[in-house]
Amino acid sequence: RLCPEAWLINYSNPEAKLVETITRLTRIRCVGLCHGIYMGLEQLSRFLEIPPEDLEVAACGLNHFGWFQSIRHRHTGEDLYPLLKEKERQADWLADWDELALSRVLLRVYGLYPYPGANHIGEYIRWADAFLAGALMQYFYDPLTEDPWKTGRIPEFVYSASSLREKPLFARAASPAASPGEAPFALTAEELTPSHEVGVPIIESIAFDAPRELLAVNLPNRGSIPGLPDDMVVELPARADGAGLHPRQMAPLPAAITEMIRLQGVIHQLIIEAYVEQSRNKLLQAVLLDPTTPPYRNAVAMINEMCELQKDVLPPLRW
Repeated sequence: RLCPEAWLINYSNPEAKLVETITRLTRIRCVGLCHGIYMGLEQLSRFLEIPPEDLEVAACGLNHFGWFQSIRHRHTGEDLYPLLKEKERQADWLADWDELALSRVLLRVYGLYPYPGANHIGEYIRWADAFLAGALMQYFYDPLTEDPWKTGRIPEFVYSASSLREKPLFARAASPAASPGEAPFALTAEELTPSHEVGVPIIESIAFDAPRELLAVNLPNRGSIPGLPDDMVVELPARADGAGLHPRQMAPLPAAITEMIRLQGVIHQLIIEAYVEQSRNKLLQAVLLDPTTPPYRNAVAMINEMCELQKDVLPPLRW
């Protein structure tokens, strides 16, 4: 009411579902941001042995399930996909397995390299756990002695199994805080590096009408990616300026990739309908449609448990 033309910048997950809910159910102009594409750029740089700043890419898809449609050398214009496929075949299969293995398989199967990495891409693929050694360690706890829902203690998140190699067997006491007389912690100019977060640059572009190209933002599709619903929130490049954010028109993705993403669009729609209609049945439809869903009984139990534990913040969903 106070600022109807303002933009809401969302960083929270699940990115696409949240932004789509906001844009479908309200008049708020909302954009979702994620730095995952820069993780993909770093991976491309490692395979190609070319600095990431020398790579010019175009990518689109779904948040945590994006695909590089083109990879070129910024200075020569050379198409680097043939070189990427050649060097990927030469690379050690087990190198950085949790981060790269699933992406490498998808490149071989679909011809495009995905981003950001197995831990996120696997959110949308039923068979992804076979390529994530740390899958069973994520948020691990012993149910004999721990109950996170009752204690509020969230188990540790393990992004990669390789990160546990240097983990000490026993936790050490934290270092004492600096005394009042000690100099405060500070970084030198040489130690500062760009974060790739674009929230502030977007604000600057809109507030001062300073045009800027953005590699990846989450916005309603509106025909930008052929074959996907107009209202579905997708991740794609855009231009920011004083008039707002303008998605870039993209080439079609391969049919199999398009269908995997389109399925998620149906799930988004069912979740929103479940909220509006206060329907556990609609929510169950969404859960059962997801490729990574648990067995039917577990899905029903999960919905009932969630509605009970989060009844203070959720509408009263009913069967």
